[in-house]
Amino acid sequence: MLYPKDVAEYRYQDIVVKPMSLLLGAEVDNVDLKANLTDLQEIEILQALHQYKVCFFRGQNISARRQVELVKIFSDKLGITSDSEQKKKSSKDGIFVHPFLPQKKGQENIWPVGSSVGYATTGRPLRSVSDKSVDSPRVDRGTGSWLRPPYSGTSANVWHADNTFLREPSSFTILQAKRLPEFGGDTCFADMGQAYADLSAEVKMKLRGLRVVHDWRQAFPYFKRTCTLDEYRSLEKLYPPVLHPVVRKHPVTGQNVLYVNRAFSTRLENGDRNMFNFLADKASVPEYQIRFKWQNVGDIAMWDNRVLQHYAVNDYIGEQRLMEHTASLGEKPIFGN
Repeated sequence: MLYPKDVAEYRYQDIVVKPMSLLLGAEVDNVDLKANLTDLQEIEILQALHQYKVCFFRGQNISARRQVELVKIFSDKLGITSDSEQKKKSSKDGIFVHPFLPQKKGQENIWPVGSSVGYATTGRPLRSVSDKSVDSPRVDRGTGSWLRPPYSGTSANVWHADNTFLREPSSFTILQAKRLPEFGGDTCFADMGQAYADLSAEVKMKLRGLRVVHDWRQAFPYFKRTCTLDEYRSLEKLYPPVLHPVVRKHPVTGQNVLYVNRAFSTRLENGDRNMFNFLADKASVPEYQIRFKWQNVGDIAMWDNRVLQHYAVNDYIGEQRLMEHTASLGEKPIFGN
């Protein structure tokens, strides 16, 4: 793997990388994800991913099968397909299967994100919240309204990293647009590595060795209505609350990353609510963000889930937006410096 040696001076050979800002986001051209990738293309895509944290590929229109294949290809390159705890719990063909969201029938490691899917899914709930539901996610800051009628989508309009309620959260995500509204529906990304870097030395010292609780029940309280009490208790045992470092070390780049998000993080281990809110609010700082406008069906985003948070903007009320989401398995977060 090329990263991190001389990353700033590296000149891409088999792909074209167009940065969207100095540190975050890049569009990648001169590559057809439907075709077999060369070894150098695979390496350079991962190089760009680690350098810019999220890469965008316009108009690819890959099949669901190919989307899964790409997750497997890049997982193999990153060495994250070992027999992990999460692989034993919820995976198919070495790729993550979401235990709480709808799954595409026959391709369970793809989960549709949208209010109207239009094809068969497994017996998972189609949406995470209902209008004016008492079982809406219990998140009081950093999100828009889930209750604005006729919204019936998922609770992705909150700053979050994918699946941090797992002991081994997904390392990266590949998302493809399948249906887009005429206006709106952008996705925002926030760089939590830069958010940590900008903290004062005093705050960084306070965070050393500190852990944060992550719990799926905060984001998916509705799930108890979709299964029996015994099934729900079984899920609580299978996916208990986990403790992750507040500051994790990126396993490839070595960067320290602030690892607190509004969707799944519930409290700091030391109970300091003011510090929790201070850290969780960092994703909302515009200087750490980029905003990606989906232009065409077949546009793809691939992001590093270990360093980014994202937010699906719910500003397309009355229109349809459908994405197909795939994610890798992952590794257990380790403490940063």
